[in-house]
Amino acid sequence: MFLTKNPYDPTTHRSLGVIVETVIVSSSIKADFDVFLKSFTPNTLTEYEAMLESAYPEVVTRAREKAHYLGAEGIYNVTVGFEALYPGVMLVHFSGDGVSPL
Repeated sequence: MFLTKNPYDPTTHRSLGVIVETVIVSSSIKADFDVFLKSFTPNTLTEYEAMLESAYPEVVTRAREKAHYLGAEGIYNVTVGFEALYPGVMLVHFSGDGVSPL
């Protein structure tokens, strides 16, 4: 199964539906206080990086599983985003079209 940001050709492929997955991750209380007190340290930033590094594969794996369940050959029009909900909490979201050949 492949992922691509490119659109699919409706003359050769059909959409099986939009695949949407989200993961919400949160940091430790210590990192939250660092944000609140504006006392960032390299360790705090490392924690946020590790949070996102672990969330990205999880959201992509879930999307691939949904596409496989639908019988999709691949996922087209992929978008992945990262949003800060509030200090210490991040939303990782994935969307794309599950597509199979005609």
